[in-house]
Amino acid sequence: DEDTDDIVVSLLGSDANRYFFDEDGDNLAFATFTSGSGLVLPMIDSDTLYISLVENAYGNDTLYVSATDVSGESVTDTVFVSVASVNDAPVIFTSAYFVTEEEDSVHVTKNDFVYDDVDNDDSDLSLVLYGGEGYRVDPITNGYAVTPDPDVVDTLYIPAAIYDGVAASELWDLMVVVLPYNDAPMVVNPAPDIIVDEDADDIAINLMGSETDPYFADSDGDSLNFGVHVSGLGVLSASVDMEMLHISFYNNLFGFDTLFITATDPSGDSALDTILVTVSSVNDAPRIIDGPSFYVNEDDSLDIYTYDFVVRDEDSMEDDISIDISY
Repeated sequence: DEDTDDIVVSLLGSDANRYFFDEDGDNLAFATFTSGSGLVLPMIDSDTLYISLVENAYGNDTLYVSATDVSGESVTDTVFVSVASVNDAPVIFTSAYFVTEEEDSVHVTKNDFVYDDVDNDDSDLSLVLYGGEGYRVDPITNGYAVTPDPDVVDTLYIPAAIYDGVAASELWDLMVVVLPYNDAPMVVNPAPDIIVDEDADDIAINLMGSETDPYFADSDGDSLNFGVHVSGLGVLSASVDMEMLHISFYNNLFGFDTLFITATDPSGDSALDTILVTVSSVNDAPRIIDGPSFYVNEDDSLDIYTYDFVVRDEDSMEDDISIDISY
């Protein structure tokens, strides 16, 4: 068969099985040559014939071996050599390597490898990639798409082979370096809108939420910087201290305001949540700030009017206020 090991032949043979022989006992000089097909490489050392086959070659050749005595007389033996073809697996010498970001795929084709196959045309060869832990392999035109699993940041080694339809090359570890990609913060559980009565107490909200009910979160574990902006009628004020949002309501004001809350990670990516705050009106009782003293004679009457008093009412017009006197 093709690529068979070297063949060693004793040209004198053995006592029981002679090859070349001289009845006079003369020393023999040996020589060899072939028909020239280039399949066989013969060499003689003393009385030993070494036959080597050209690597990855097959077909037929003819080997001529001659023995000449001291008188110049010679004899030639003819050996027909037939080498059967054996399919050789392709061989991968090297390959490119790939660098991608987390959760991005890379496309790998046969052209990314340096390989050889002595028995087949390139059109007969195909690339094979094998799946494994931490990534997915999907066939595409002329190759494969390799996609790291979510949140995998690592150097992946993808088993690869070149296949000739009969045999495959030894596995080659294709290197894919997966770099981290920053994931933006997210609003996991948006805060509900807020409805309170006028003059309500302050409200504090933890912007990170809790372990079981997170508010803002970052899948990379980055620390978040929070900010808040208020837009609307100006019925409240808001500020952030670390991860706590503090909301205060102005006295005697009602209406609507909107809170815009942002969470920003160290890479500058951010998430936004919006909270609509409704402050419902609550009627405040009038307050008498000042009033005069009245003097009247016995059995006389006295007229008392609202405008005789200094009255404050945050919610009513002056014409809607009346005086009720009891004794």
